[in-house]
Amino acid sequence: MTTSTPSDTWQALLDHRRALAGRSLASLFDADDARPARLSLVFDDWLADWSKQRLTPDTMNALVAHARERNLEAWIAALFAGAASMDAHFRDTPFERNLPVLPALVDYWNAQVLGHSQRVVAPYAHALGRFPAYLRQLALESNGKSVQRDGDALGHAGAPAVWGGTGTDSQHAFFQWLHQGTHTVPVEFIVPVRAAHPLGDQQSLLVANALAQAQALMVGKSLPVVRAELAAKGLPPEAIDAQAAHRVCPGDRPSTTLLLPELNARRLGQLLSLYEHRTFVEGVLCGINSFDQWGVELGKALAAPLVSALVDGVEPSGADASTVKLVAHARSMMRARGTA
Repeated sequence: MTTSTPSDTWQALLDHRRALAGRSLASLFDADDARPARLSLVFDDWLADWSKQRLTPDTMNALVAHARERNLEAWIAALFAGAASMDAHFRDTPFERNLPVLPALVDYWNAQVLGHSQRVVAPYAHALGRFPAYLRQLALESNGKSVQRDGDALGHAGAPAVWGGTGTDSQHAFFQWLHQGTHTVPVEFIVPVRAAHPLGDQQSLLVANALAQAQALMVGKSLPVVRAELAAKGLPPEAIDAQAAHRVCPGDRPSTTLLLPELNARRLGQLLSLYEHRTFVEGVLCGINSFDQWGVELGKALAAPLVSALVDGVEPSGADASTVKLVAHARSMMRARGTA
């Protein structure tokens, strides 16, 4: 077995850890009166303070050196270059060839004209495992509205629910529902074609599975085809009658496939920009303001008196009977903690 040699900057971090061993946070503050100022940063009225971390200014210098050795500056530049390239494409390209605009129009068609109330996103890359959750927040917090910019009611369907998961996991979870359930839900496949770390034929298998799922959603499998397949396997007629209907997939289910050359910092920047602009376009088409979240604020406001009710036992003013009952029961369980 071959072991890698640690880099100079990594070795410096290990040496620094040993130098700090046994030092308490209080002793670090005692040794440096200027510690809060030296381990904080103000930017545009933001204040970030990491002085209560077990490190020193020398630690931060060593970490910055390690980041430079790991080529962080180039990665950041690639991320922003990718986003900038998609920004420019969105700004300058006619709608007929505009990558953020065209999928947004498809989404608008599916939700507003065809009446699909959901959209599933399935990235075939483990590194994008949390991407559907990001898109859910982006799309639904931005466009989950029922009022137009002028204050009038929408008069049509709002934003569809957006959810999903990584493709390989999803195939053994909700893809069964997508193929044979009673709901028709548009699916979006995000597929990096080249692997960051190739391993045999694994990437070809991954890409093939993504493309096969999209094909299966479209073509399905009819009852005559199922019956013919079972007969070819030698099953008797009564067994075919018993099994055939359960194996039918209706097909005719829509999907979009996004093929990326690979997933790296530049492509990630493009992907983030693509969906940001796409969400903006959907908001414009629906006539809503994508930049407020008053529904979120309502829940926060109503939580304040419920906190007091749970802590102090004061009945929350203005709460409905169901909420009052739930608060009382939750408080009773809190008070009984440790007595069971």
